[in-house]
Amino acid sequence: MNISDDELKVLESIAKAKGITVEEALSEIRGDDQEVVDDSVTFSPEPQEAEPMVFIGKGEDKPEKKESVARELEADTRPSDLPPQAEEDEQDNEADKEESGAATLAIICPQCGWDHENEVIPEPSDKAKLSYLHSVLGQKSFSHDVQCFNGHLRLRFRSLTTGELGAICKYSSSKVRSSGIVNHEDYFSYMNRCRVFLQLVSYKSGEAQGVDLPDGLSKATNRAAKQTWESKLGEAEDQEIDELVSLFDRLEEYVIGEVLSSESLYRVVTHECNKFNRLLGKLEACVDNPNFWPETGTL
Repeated sequence: MNISDDELKVLESIAKAKGITVEEALSEIRGDDQEVVDDSVTFSPEPQEAEPMVFIGKGEDKPEKKESVARELEADTRPSDLPPQAEEDEQDNEADKEESGAATLAIICPQCGWDHENEVIPEPSDKAKLSYLHSVLGQKSFSHDVQCFNGHLRLRFRSLTTGELGAICKYSSSKVRSSGIVNHEDYFSYMNRCRVFLQLVSYKSGEAQGVDLPDGLSKATNRAAKQTWESKLGEAEDQEIDELVSLFDRLEEYVIGEVLSSESLYRVVTHECNKFNRLLGKLEACVDNPNFWPETGTL
């Protein structure tokens, strides 16, 4: 039987699809042997473009099963959004974030017992806002009372005047020249030390009578002060020493010797003074707040 080249190609594709030889395919077409039923391949008498086929093999698989296998193969070869390792890392990171977030919300510092859910500086009370407003409008020092150790230690701090702050800077600069302070950390630490000595105006512990300290450095730096350190400590014994430097030296000696003689007490007072200054900064930051202080209502 003579066949053309095109017919031979079609015959070869049929034989390849069925997994048989060309002669066997030719015999089936001629009807020499019994027709082999194979549901896996269908033919069209008209030539058409060959569609991509998935080779299953010589079996009796049904078309539905072959389509299912083809879909599975396509799903396996379809690229995912992330590599498997990246997906595992992302899941681990999400789990770590959830665990760390839950721990952070409920954690209490084992060193100091501070609950992290509380604000470092709470919202100022209406009384503190009103007192601060009066101090600003009246150009006076703002004072605030704090209680420590469940009320067994009561302290009062005040804000400084511009003249007192300038005096502290001048005194600290003189200490840099005379005492060998060579870095900025020591300079600002000494300035903060002087601030604590000046800002502390009252110290009371337990049922004791307590100590009241002057509320100003001098009349030249604080005109509204009722009592000044200059009048309390008197004149310097050595008149050749700079008056301002001598005043700060005697002030520091008095506070350390009479009030804050304990190192632990000095750190407690310093910590509370820093909190007072942060409260003062929070009040100052409310300058543009329209709801800073209600005009009506019971205080």
